[in-house]
Amino acid sequence: MVIAKTLGQSCKPRDEVLSGELTDAMFAARLNDVFQGKAHETYQQPEQFFANTYPTEEAKTFLREALGRLSGKDPTANSMFRLGTTFGGGKTHTLIGLYHLVSSTPSPAVLSKLEIDPSIILATKPKVVTVVGDDLNPSDGVEKGGVRVRNLWGEMAYQLGGRDGFMKVANASRFGNKFR
Repeated sequence: MVIAKTLGQSCKPRDEVLSGELTDAMFAARLNDVFQGKAHETYQQPEQFFANTYPTEEAKTFLREALGRLSGKDPTANSMFRLGTTFGGGKTHTLIGLYHLVSSTPSPAVLSKLEIDPSIILATKPKVVTVVGDDLNPSDGVEKGGVRVRNLWGEMAYQLGGRDGFMKVANASRFGNKFR
């Protein structure tokens, strides 16, 4: 006879669940909030993020390939990726993980958990750009430093070079960026 345990007997909920402190801000990850330094510490702090994240095999493979390609240690790794999962499938967590891996120095424990060879970690931290489609407004644009950013290319140029960077690609916009 097999005696099955209930979920409550098999798993111990985290302290923030038991205390009622689990908020939407802690539960809902937003890449742009992490990039801007406005995310809950669970997502903002790399060590805490990786301690609280279960990396799937697909996420680990993506992170290894992306780092291998970026570092030049694996030039045969994919240069284009399609993160194709349903809602809640881990796309945002995977991208936050990549952000932390390229913008900070991960600990040996994190690298071990992700099964990442330390030799592919970037020695020089690059300028990182994040573009979240929901944060763009192609019709009206988004005001940034005296310019109105309307598209992906303008957003990337602005993040990389501020107003001057944006001005280098402004004329390429089909949406008629107007400058102030």
